[in-house]
Amino acid sequence: MPDRDFLPWVREGLVAQLPAAAEPGASLPGRARLQVDVEIARSGGPSLPVARTLEVAAPGDVVGIDRRQIIRTDPRPGATDFEPNHLALVEFDRPDLPWLFTPARASGAQRLRPWVVLVVVALGDGVALVADHTRPLPVLTLEAAARPSHQLPDLADSWAWAHAQVLSDGAERIEDLLASRPERTASRLLCPRRLDPGMRYLACVVPAFIGGRRAGLGLAPEPGDDAALRPAWERPASPSDPELLVQLPVYFSWEFQTGAGGDFESLARALKARPIPPEVGRTEVYFGAAGTPLPALAPDADGAVAGVRGALVGPDDEPSDWPAATRSAVQRGLRDVLDLPAQRLGSGAAAGAGPAVSPPMYGSWLAAQRTVPADGAAPAWLRTLNVDPRHRAIAGLATKLVQAEQEQLMDEAWAQVGAIERANRELRWAQL
Repeated sequence: MPDRDFLPWVREGLVAQLPAAAEPGASLPGRARLQVDVEIARSGGPSLPVARTLEVAAPGDVVGIDRRQIIRTDPRPGATDFEPNHLALVEFDRPDLPWLFTPARASGAQRLRPWVVLVVVALGDGVALVADHTRPLPVLTLEAAARPSHQLPDLADSWAWAHAQVLSDGAERIEDLLASRPERTASRLLCPRRLDPGMRYLACVVPAFIGGRRAGLGLAPEPGDDAALRPAWERPASPSDPELLVQLPVYFSWEFQTGAGGDFESLARALKARPIPPEVGRTEVYFGAAGTPLPALAPDADGAVAGVRGALVGPDDEPSDWPAATRSAVQRGLRDVLDLPAQRLGSGAAAGAGPAVSPPMYGSWLAAQRTVPADGAAPAWLRTLNVDPRHRAIAGLATKLVQAEQEQLMDEAWAQVGAIERANRELRWAQL
């Protein structure tokens, strides 16, 4: 799978050399100008220097987007089951399209506001999209009843809702791919609006600056549009300010509807925590009647019953207390009985003495050790597993599980032998 590199902005051509930087709070011109100095070589004489000031196309010069540039939307047009916790997006073929007419270069923090944004508005009272033949583009109208301040995002953060994507194999240079591999590049606009389930929405690509809004509405430009870069709409200074009518030209739009949810996030949010009863995840075990060499304890004796914890316990569950005196006696008795077979074999006892039969020592084959390690000796897990009856109970259940599934486990083991034999045969041929 190729690597996906995400870029905060992409600029190509002369606009990559614009002098004004989009620093936070900086006053930017509505139309960028670029000083170009060239020298014209003349035969038989000195070169002629020429200086010119070029005006770069601004958002106010744009009255449409080639539909072939729009290669994907999410959700798809007409969808009726879009996940409400996902963000709507539109994807363009050109990697630099969202920033193509922004009259500034990126800030030192690598932030650059796009000249277009994606807005998603809930269809209902006060919302209308009308195509008027007297205007260059369809017009989205948000009346006060539609609460435009709640429908439209804050344009001060528009730099965060656009990015470019480049597919590479990890060794290729991104600059080379941007220049020569258009099939591996794209750009996206996202709308930061959190959607509600079961609602109909209208997604629109609209201008982000006042110059683009005037041009799309067919209005004459104002002198101040070129002097200062201003947003296409303003948010009220306070929640108590009245809502104002907002009209925006639309370069591209589609409708969709959200579903009732059901993705991973909605299912996770449906989980409700509740207290776990104290008996869940543990059981009480009486080991006072195991016989010699373990101590004999009455059921009501202190330390004769210990709690065994299962795999699923509460996050705050702690092991039950076990009195030190009883614990030491039990562990000493278990050590003696578990070490007995190895001691009998090592001493060369007479055949008539009979074999020493004792409880199993779990993990002895894995650790290659037939006796319980002394205190402080390794491996510590072998000692902890075998001299604590609570751990031995769990190990015994695991042993029964393996015994119950031993036929299937052996079948799976033998099924792997064929592949191992083939691999070994390939290795022998390679060695030959």
